[in-house]
Amino acid sequence: MLTDPAFFSVFKLPLLAGDSSTTLDGPGNVVISTDMVRKYFGTEQALRKRLRIDNGQTEAIVSGVLAPQPPNQTMEFDLIEVIPTSWLSKYAFTNWGSMWGTLWVRIDDPRAISRVRAGLARYPYPHTGNWTKDLLQEIFGGGGLDLVSLPDLHFHAAAIGEGGNSRALVRILGLIGLAALATAIINYVNLATARSALRAREVAVRKVLGATRLRLVAQFMTEVYMMAAVLGTVFTDLALHWVNLWGCLDL
Repeated sequence: MLTDPAFFSVFKLPLLAGDSSTTLDGPGNVVISTDMVRKYFGTEQALRKRLRIDNGQTEAIVSGVLAPQPPNQTMEFDLIEVIPTSWLSKYAFTNWGSMWGTLWVRIDDPRAISRVRAGLARYPYPHTGNWTKDLLQEIFGGGGLDLVSLPDLHFHAAAIGEGGNSRALVRILGLIGLAALATAIINYVNLATARSALRAREVAVRKVLGATRLRLVAQFMTEVYMMAAVLGTVFTDLALHWVNLWGCLDL
């Protein structure tokens, strides 16, 4: 991940080692995740160690170690390095259409968002770079750049940024889950109704022995709870691993 020294003022990621205010204060510094520490240094202390990056073309000093990141985080950071000055002349920084990465900005004043969005909508056309305006018109379709807030990115269109699950896919899976739950409820009600005839003699004997309507209701509700909550939770937990493997999902 190539960035500028202000990275940690936008992404408040905790560090196990290093100071976030100075860890990316210049070229040649790199912040790595705990997974990268284990991969390259094992159990050794990684801070101030050297790493060869980009097939050995550059060397960097480990200036920080990221704390373990949540598994449901949209973006995963393994190596974070300040953009080398020599890279600013590369194609991705001088032409439109690059797929190298995502541009993140922090807007401190929410009232300025509408003004920034309006400026971005026409931004590419006065700044064509090496492209013609006709080609920009074809690529952007008459539009321009737009802002997507960080919370919205988690389930935004999968084609934006690093990709991911689109909100439509999540809704479809949710509807499928609700349909399966409704089917299970109907099946249970049918089975419980059929079994009620078999338990009529039990209910009659208990009434003769003095059981009240409230105690009978409490008994049957307890049985339902034990089956649904306890057994259902156990079986769901056991089956979830295989469901995730078949569906390629992280639930």
